[in-house]
Amino acid sequence: NNVTLNNLLPGFHHTAAAEEQFSAIAEKKGTSYDDEIAVAVEKFAIPAGDFGDPEDFGAICALFCSRYARYIVGQSLVVDGGITVSLF
Repeated sequence: NNVTLNNLLPGFHHTAAAEEQFSAIAEKKGTSYDDEIAVAVEKFAIPAGDFGDPEDFGAICALFCSRYARYIVGQSLVVDGGITVSLF
């Protein structure tokens, strides 16, 4: 019925929820938000070296909703800075 279904699968991004969570951890440990993000990046081995920004995810979302993605059908795109390693 001419319906396109694609999925965006986000990883770690600098969001209000992430800021709240990692700032709380930083406060308990006497560190900073940036310090705790660096710890998480190392712990989860994020190849991009940082969390994504909401704009990073929004740009991919906008692309998937645009006419430029008209031929992308039934796909799941992981937007996680390279954490997920997969072969197809």
